[in-house]
Amino acid sequence: LDLEFSPALTFESQFVYSLGATGMIASPTDNSLFISTRDFNTSGGAVERVLKINVDTNNITEQIFEQSDYVTKRLHIEGNELIVFGGQYVNTYNLDLSGGDPTSVSHGKTLTRFGMTELDGNAYLIGGGLNEFPEKIYTWNIETETISDFTSLFQGLFQAGGTIVDDYLYVFGGTLTFGDPVPVSTTAYKISINDPSNIETFQINKAIDVTFVERFDNLIYIAGQIITADADGITTAINPTIGVYDTYENTYQELTT
Repeated sequence: LDLEFSPALTFESQFVYSLGATGMIASPTDNSLFISTRDFNTSGGAVERVLKINVDTNNITEQIFEQSDYVTKRLHIEGNELIVFGGQYVNTYNLDLSGGDPTSVSHGKTLTRFGMTELDGNAYLIGGGLNEFPEKIYTWNIETETISDFTSLFQGLFQAGGTIVDDYLYVFGGTLTFGDPVPVSTTAYKISINDPSNIETFQINKAIDVTFVERFDNLIYIAGQIITADADGITTAINPTIGVYDTYENTYQELTT
């Protein structure tokens, strides 16, 4: 239950750190990590920045797409393509970042600090509705490039993460409103993929403001940030946390780092 960390890479851009907005995914087939973030060009215009890091050599390949979008990026790999989900657009790159600009399609929503996971060609976009419906979860069909309503949670949700185990979507952490330092207590969600009106809640005894969620078999690893604020809502501390939820035993264990 102990985890040890050592430095791997250093980034020169301050925009990699933005309260859970940056996206990251691993590609085991070519032993690489992909990172995407909103950045800015020399004239101050917003761009989408994608980095591919070879884990063996630490060599970095970079692609800049001159597109203005909201800050949050969520990543998925489908075959030889890297798909970057943003607040307004879905951008598809070659996995080796070759060629010109990515194929870009509007998904028709305005999202920020949303979560994302994928199953059977459908990406589940969790919360983050900036102008309306922050409680919504949408599905984006990767093949048809169409978005649909999946379900609605009992309350709005920002900065939460989710993953799917045995045909259930599990969602952990987050905050009720955008920019609010108060997390959604210790409540987590279990939603049936086959019957999305079937929504269960349970507790994990840890309130986490910003979460990143990934599964391994029946285990769900939850990494995140716990934000402490003063009476005026000013952030005074941001502390990391990592835990594991066992979907068979329905237990949550915080890991020591």
